Amino acid sequence: GTSFLISSNGYLTTSYHVVRESDSIFVENEAFGNLKAKLVYQDRDRDIAILRIPGFVIDRPSLPYSISKKEVSLAEDVFTLGYPKEDVVFGSGSISAMTGYKGNPIAYQISVPVNPGNSGGPLFNSRGDLVGIISGQQTQSSGTAFAIKSTVLLESIELAPDSVREIVRPVRAGTHRNLS
Repeated sequence: GTSFLISSNGYLTTSYHVVRESDSIFVENEAFGNLKAKLVYQDRDRDIAILRIPGFVIDRPSLPYSISKKEVSLAEDVFTLGYPKEDVVFGSGSISAMTGYKGNPIAYQISVPVNPGNSGGPLFNSRGDLVGIISGQQTQSSGTAFAIKSTVLLESIELAPDSVREIVRPVRAGTHRNLS
């Protein structure tokens, strides 16, 4: 599965189904290697897990993207970045339905090809704002996938324990521009 940072101090998110039966969780990337992460919050119903890498801090005070507080529009262009294999994979498409699998209102249907390793990865709009978390694909048709809405991620952060809510402060839209 894939995960991504939601704060500059080591908090990440992924799909709950990626970590649900794990006795230990490791996050790996080329820059930092293999890092042990701890599950700090899980929302089974929304398929969201929040992880923390103890002692991890990036040099920037904020992330180079914001978590969108609004739903995107039907037919809006979106893209994914994920790790269904060793290196990062880019996928592009659009929002094809405002609801997910079987009309689920907390998700979008997207016309982006995804692979099993994309689960838990970010879905961005053309401005680079996080608009969703890849949650799965429809096996009966090709090119149809689903993503939990960013508004649902923000609701899950608000439901998380105080220690998580106080530390995970999503940046406001527009504050991530021109970071170097």
